[in-house]
Amino acid sequence: MTMHANKHVFAAAQRRGITLLEVLIAIGILAVGLSSVVALIPAGRSQAARAVVLDRASNLAANALSDAATFGLLRPDSLTASSGFVVIDPLGLATFSTLSSIRQLGIFSGTATMASGTAVHSLFARATDDVVFAPGATEDDPPLNKMLDGARGFQGRISCIYGIQSGTPGRLSAVVFHARDPQTIPLSLALTNGVVTGVSPDLADVVKPGVVLWSATPTPRFHQVTSFTIVASTATAYFTFSSGTALLADTHTVYVLPDSVGLAERTFTAEESGPYLQ
Repeated sequence: MTMHANKHVFAAAQRRGITLLEVLIAIGILAVGLSSVVALIPAGRSQAARAVVLDRASNLAANALSDAATFGLLRPDSLTASSGFVVIDPLGLATFSTLSSIRQLGIFSGTATMASGTAVHSLFARATDDVVFAPGATEDDPPLNKMLDGARGFQGRISCIYGIQSGTPGRLSAVVFHARDPQTIPLSLALTNGVVTGVSPDLADVVKPGVVLWSATPTPRFHQVTSFTIVASTATAYFTFSSGTALLADTHTVYVLPDSVGLAERTFTAEESGPYLQ
């Protein structure tokens, strides 16, 4: 009995508890892990907000193509020339804008200057889907359009420009912007086989997946970036585009449109003239 009891006492003496040092190490590891998780929260929130903007932009760009027919942009007499690429932009940027090719009739009478306050500036400087809304009377009621000065209010965060490539068939493009800064001009880049060299890491602040570029070659057209990578060690940026391989051969000068978030395109046949269209 005495020997058996001594064995139990010896075994109990060999068992160790958790030391203070082990507790401190565990707390340190836990703190590092939690700090990493907390650091990811702002980035996750930013990416979630951008995902919402891109999702809305795709819908707004599709709606903008339908609006173009309502505005009369598909009529054969809307352009002064039978061929060419025309851009309607409220800012009237000379980089790609050819506003003089729009006939100065009706609402487009102010298109040559697109001056702020003109009817055409008001038309294109805001998206018809970018409305201000008020919450419903109860939780079960849908939101309601908010009226400002007797008219439906717009938030002014979403705007659109149009590109029209005339021809048979023609091509209509709608580029959507979110919170466009009128003081920011397009950024020029020399693109060779889909690669830009000698770039700064700051370029990633302007170019992101979803941003839209414009290029006059090989044919005037907008291109949306689907992926973009910068290799800092070689100061090289690599692009791929939703428009395919048109810009991935030879060297092209492209212009990045800051704050652009969406692009939709469609081919069209000019509407026939007649009493209804008059």
